[in-house]
Amino acid sequence: MNRLTTVLATTLALQLALSAALFWPRENPGESDARLALVSVTADQVDKLIISSGEESLLLQRAGSGWVMPDYHGLPVQASRLNRVLVDLPALPRGWPVAGSDTAASRFQVAADAFQRRVEFYRGEDSQGALYVGTSPGFRKVHVRPAEASQVYAVAFNSFELPVVSPEWLDKSLLQLRDVTAIEGLDYQLTREGDRWLGGEAEPSTELVDTLVNGLTSLRVTGAADIATASLLADLSAPPTLQVTAGGERYAFRLYEMDDNYFIQREDIPVFFSLSALDYDRLNDVNAESLYAAPRDSEENSNDGETDGGAD
Repeated sequence: MNRLTTVLATTLALQLALSAALFWPRENPGESDARLALVSVTADQVDKLIISSGEESLLLQRAGSGWVMPDYHGLPVQASRLNRVLVDLPALPRGWPVAGSDTAASRFQVAADAFQRRVEFYRGEDSQGALYVGTSPGFRKVHVRPAEASQVYAVAFNSFELPVVSPEWLDKSLLQLRDVTAIEGLDYQLTREGDRWLGGEAEPSTELVDTLVNGLTSLRVTGAADIATASLLADLSAPPTLQVTAGGERYAFRLYEMDDNYFIQREDIPVFFSLSALDYDRLNDVNAESLYAAPRDSEENSNDGETDGGAD
């Protein structure tokens, strides 16, 4: 009886295993393709990106631990924007193709001779893949075609994230400082001691010092000055507007105003940058008179009060 039970149990187990093998859902080959990444490349395999649009192109290249624009003074690239193209874009799943003909590729502007953007991934001089980016089928969607494929896909991306204008890629915070401990202007000197700023016989205006320090720690440039403007600014030979000690290093800044445009240079980076009027004013409008006006006014008011009290 026990032997019969064992045989029946074994037979049932075999039947269940066979049924599972026969009826278990199988993956459609198309579903596997839909999960493929747009480009089979990882960030550590790429040290050069070329983004093209018509006759314009932009080169981004790895330099040490960061990325720079060799054709734009070798200036650093904004990390978050780079990651969207270097990491996020190639890893997007293809999904189901929306078309697969040469005519459709041209219509969606992802053909080799008709595209809105082309992104090429390189390691040295060896291509690691390329993508053609074209029209938008809807909100936050764009048509793409891997260079080696004929199929066109619609993925969650925006073509405006692929500008070919260098300032759009610039790390605009590259002049920002941290841990500012001393500031020297044209007619004043400030030194931080603990949470207080000291300078001169009177205590400087806390509000103005905060404005100045915040201007240095949150400074954002908008781009590099063109060659003609940079040449004019270099000829001015202006003395440093500010000399700042931060993180144990000393930095010299020069500020310029020209035809209602504003520029800045930090001596350790030989490039003149444009900046907003707001950022310019925060750094340039502070002087000895404004720094110490409030304390002196308060002292005068206090003295006036004492005099009036004696008269009564």
